[in-house]
Amino acid sequence: MSNARNLANLLGTNTTITTPKIATDAVTTSKIATDAVTTSKIATDAVTTPKIATDAVTTPKIVADAVTHTKIHALGSMLYTWDNSVYSAPATGYRTMSYTFTLPSDSVLEQSWANMCSLTFFGYISAGAYYWTWRLFDVTDNSIVQPITGPSSYQWYGASGTGGFSYTGSVHSNTNQAARVFDITGRGGNGITLEMSASNGAGSVLQTNASQTLYADQIFLYAGAMTGIHDENGY
Repeated sequence: MSNARNLANLLGTNTTITTPKIATDAVTTSKIATDAVTTSKIATDAVTTPKIATDAVTTPKIVADAVTHTKIHALGSMLYTWDNSVYSAPATGYRTMSYTFTLPSDSVLEQSWANMCSLTFFGYISAGAYYWTWRLFDVTDNSIVQPITGPSSYQWYGASGTGGFSYTGSVHSNTNQAARVFDITGRGGNGITLEMSASNGAGSVLQTNASQTLYADQIFLYAGAMTGIHDENGY
């Protein structure tokens, strides 16, 4: 006797499992779809690329305050060259008070100098009515080298390519001038010199007819950002 007849005998008549009965509790496609984890539902709150990027730690965000190779260099300095000659000149406007320091290439300035240099020296003006001011001048580009912003620009007078630092210390005796830090971006290969001029006490007004003499010596140029002063021996 076949299995089908055995099943029929067991079930008896009128006990056929019909399609409607199966469908009532069946796991059908429509029922699955109702609460199914479908592609469209995943996409609604999915962790997509745009959502990740909103608060992601991306390269642009890191760069803003990152401690980079260039910034590390900027924390220190290296003695590049010095001029221990004693210079003097009549105080009739800005006068050259050092030999010409030649800067290295732009790539060296950027990679090893952080595009900055620092200058410190001894200077004064002979007895008389006027005080004095000083600056760093690019003789190749015929322009004033500007100080970096911040504390290093303290007592700098002038803007838009002009200006200079007022003296520090005793005006009429040889006094160490605090190191100032200058922006030399793009000045690779150029020659720079120290210049001094007679001025009012603040250094904001130049005097071109002073019957006084300007003096400078122990002129030290540093690669990078240097602060402070050096003693009379330059060490």
